[in-house]
Amino acid sequence: MHPRRTDRSARTRWAVSASGAADRHPRLTLSWADAADRTRTSVHTVSGIPIIVVEGSLVAGAAKPCREAVDAVLRMRPSRVILDLGGVREVDRTTVDLLDAMRRFAHWHGVALSLAAVPGVVQLRIEAAKAVPPFDSHSTSDRAVTSALSQPRARRSVVPRDGLGSTG
Repeated sequence: MHPRRTDRSARTRWAVSASGAADRHPRLTLSWADAADRTRTSVHTVSGIPIIVVEGSLVAGAAKPCREAVDAVLRMRPSRVILDLGGVREVDRTTVDLLDAMRRFAHWHGVALSLAAVPGVVQLRIEAAKAVPPFDSHSTSDRAVTSALSQPRARRSVVPRDGLGSTG
């Protein structure tokens, strides 16, 4: 006897429509965590725009959940993605480098990356690093979605591909 589809796997699945846009079951959220549970990421969509929520530590040593979330989102082929940093509590000198690598990687795939709900500790690191170009930041995910919906579709970059590295 074959198990039911719901019994075969506890993994969540994205459904992709014929247009290539990701359709999501209302309760579906993809989640990742590193081995030490320092960093947790999850992905959900709002108005068709993927939002990656990062919680815990945002450092290069615990970047694996961030890489996995970005990879999953890029497979959806969106034009924009929002990185919600409201749950970030731990940062170090590698935080801005990690954010910049995620932005460059998304940009290489033709996806614009915006930051939302940036906590003070992260904002101080970004300002100290004087990131060029500056990050597109919004006070909340909802405002980032509203802004993303009003902007034209992002174009493919000519910047060479730069991965997120393989720490971890």
